[in-house]
Amino acid sequence: MIRKDGTYSKLTDYIFELYEGFEKSQVFGRRDNQIYSIKADGSITLIGPSEWTDRKNPIVSPDQKWLLLLENQNKVALYSTNSYKHIETWEIGEYIYQISWRADSRGVFLLTEKHIYYLSMPNGKPIRLQECSPIDRCMNREMIWLP
Repeated sequence: MIRKDGTYSKLTDYIFELYEGFEKSQVFGRRDNQIYSIKADGSITLIGPSEWTDRKNPIVSPDQKWLLLLENQNKVALYSTNSYKHIETWEIGEYIYQISWRADSRGVFLLTEKHIYYLSMPNGKPIRLQECSPIDRCMNREMIWLP
């Protein structure tokens, strides 16, 4: 870890592929198909399944209460950001291209090639909202929330 003043310290002997974290002095690290929370104090916590096959970043809810991991192309898992405890896993029968949190952190949109799904948190069932035509693919859409 390198601080702004140029001083540095070693946190671990392992090499990680790093992703932006959701709180100060914290990042996510990927190593051997596993995701970890790495904090500046040197604490490293394993998150999620024994094997994480997709290279998508962990997705944290706007209120920083929930963390979603895309475990594979069609499986998403929910974790608590306080303890990284597994809460729920959902499997969709299609490749998930994009996940967008609601601004109030009460649910997410899951965009696949053929459909748009809504999933309420923390334990809802995926609801198919819209089917997309082959020309107007869902995966090319952006989901935003209006006030």
